[in-house]
Amino acid sequence: MKKAADKFVNAGIKIKHIDLGGGFHVKYSEKDPNFRIEDVKKELDFCFDGSDYELSFEPGRFLIAEAGILITTIINIKQNGGINYLIVDAGMNTLIRPAMYNSYHKIESINNKSKIQVSYAVAGPICESSDIFLKNIELPKQTIGDILVIRDVGAYGKVMSSNYNTRLLPSEVLVNKDLFGIIYSPNKIEKNIEEDIIPNWL
Repeated sequence: MKKAADKFVNAGIKIKHIDLGGGFHVKYSEKDPNFRIEDVKKELDFCFDGSDYELSFEPGRFLIAEAGILITTIINIKQNGGINYLIVDAGMNTLIRPAMYNSYHKIESINNKSKIQVSYAVAGPICESSDIFLKNIELPKQTIGDILVIRDVGAYGKVMSSNYNTRLLPSEVLVNKDLFGIIYSPNKIEKNIEEDIIPNWL
């Protein structure tokens, strides 16, 4: 970006502002390398030293990815082909990233009472082979009704979600310290049908 800007400046074109975009790293798993925004600052100071234009960024994912979690309930447990499946009430319509491009989101269990560790695959209720959140995850033995937490969904959870397969989106709760409020309540299928299908003149 600096070399491209220099070409314009050297050609006599004044540049007031450069948008360097986003792409800042989010640590989705413990294996991911650590990222320090301070290191980016050092590189920018070195690279753009002496430049007289403003710089800006689009750090949306870096700011909010870790701020969102998806809470889901186990609605069925089954075994198929030697794999232990936890079927949850959230699906690929709620968080499509794992199904779309095999992205990793850490999953934690609330019920950790059992001393027995089981290897699970966490799957949604949609009848699609891609409706899998995570495979080969070790968790304490789970039961129907237990709650799982899918982490780091703040950046791409809601914006990529849909009502696919008539699956209504979950409620959204905003938490600030010891305060909370519902910022999105799901629609009802009956209400959508009435508003979208039945003409006003009937």
